[in-house]
Amino acid sequence: EGDDMASPSAATAALPHLVDGGGVMEAEGKVREEKREAPFLEVALQEELGKRLDDRKPPEEVATYFRQEYDFETQYEQLVAFKNETSHCNVPIRYKKDHRLGRWVGALREKKRKISLKGEEYEPDDRKDATGRFGGLTLTKERIGRLEALGFQWTVATKPKISWEVRFADAVEYFQTNGKWPPQSMGSLGEWIHKQRVHYTKRDKTFMEKRFAKLEEVGFEWCPKKQKRDHH
Repeated sequence: EGDDMASPSAATAALPHLVDGGGVMEAEGKVREEKREAPFLEVALQEELGKRLDDRKPPEEVATYFRQEYDFETQYEQLVAFKNETSHCNVPIRYKKDHRLGRWVGALREKKRKISLKGEEYEPDDRKDATGRFGGLTLTKERIGRLEALGFQWTVATKPKISWEVRFADAVEYFQTNGKWPPQSMGSLGEWIHKQRVHYTKRDKTFMEKRFAKLEEVGFEWCPKKQKRDHH
C-alpha cells in the first residue's frame, strides 16, 4: 500500500509552484504569467488622451495665432507697398518675396467668393474672434471699401488660351526668320514645339490624324539636330 502512494516530495515536485506577483513557476523553472483580461482602450489611452487635452490651446490663443499670422492691417500695409512698387494689387499666390502676402490675397478672394455665393456683399460687423477683434480674413463693409479703393480686384482674369493654329503660325514665322525651329528653352513657344515632338514620338492618334500632316507639310523637324548627332 505504501508503495502505491507517491511520496509528498515527489507530488510536490510534479506541481507548479506559486511565485511572487501572481505568476506560476513550472517544474523546469520557467515562469508562466496568469492570463489577465486586456484593459479597455479608454483605460489604455487615458494618460495619452489626458496629456493631449491638456496641451490644447484655449480658443483665445488659437484666435490670436491666426490673427497674427494674417493680421489684416499688417498685410494691408504690405499690399500698399506692393501696389506702390508694381502699380497693381494682383499679388501672385506664390509670391517669392512675400509668401504670406500671396496666400492672404488668395484667401481674401476665396472668402469674397463664398460670401457672394450666399447672396451677400460683406460680413456683419459682429464677426469677431474670441479676443473681441476681427480675424485677418474677415471682410466687413469697411475693409472691402478700403481694399477696393486701393484698386484690389476680387477676380483676376487668367491669360487667354492660345490656340494650336496660332502657335503653329508663330512657329512657322520663327522658322522663316531664323532658319531653325524654336528650341525648347524658348519660353511657351519652345514648349509647344517640344510637345508636338512628344505627340509624334508616341504616335498619338488624335495628333497623327489632325496635326501631323500640317507640320509635315512645312518641313517640321521631328528630331532636333543635336539629338540626331547624339544618335550617330
